[in-house]
Amino acid sequence: MVKSEVVDAGGGIGVEVPVGEAPKKAAAKKVPAKTSAPAKKTPAKKTAPVKGAAKKTAAPKEKKERAPREPKLLGKPQTAILTVLAKHPDGLTRTQISEKTEIKSGFSSLLGHLEPEKREPQSLAARGLIKIVTEEEGTVHKITADGKKILDKVLKG
Repeated sequence: MVKSEVVDAGGGIGVEVPVGEAPKKAAAKKVPAKTSAPAKKTPAKKTAPVKGAAKKTAAPKEKKERAPREPKLLGKPQTAILTVLAKHPDGLTRTQISEKTEIKSGFSSLLGHLEPEKREPQSLAARGLIKIVTEEEGTVHKITADGKKILDKVLKG
């Protein structure tokens, strides 16, 4: 009879082994490594052109002639500014214009920059509809005769 003893095999499990021998560890299961790559997509088959068949060409589209658009005289903010300036022939400062028209920003692009070379071409001053005058009290904006004509056109039409 072979002498045996119970030995801890780990995890609180006792294994009976012959005396003098170390307990055998459970063989780890070998899991085969995944070596399969994702399936390759096969390219779509191209069909060969049929001999003698003519290629279709699209007929050039005719461009529709549009009636020339009349340029927009004034936008809503510019109309509001000219309306206020027409009521005040002595002119108004930017702050006064802002209070009366409720326009809070964008005066350089609407009215025009104080320096003529920095004015945007669509501003009222660059178009000659208002005149920017620097006085002792500050800078004042006044409507010109052209500004009054354009304003009348806009309000009537």
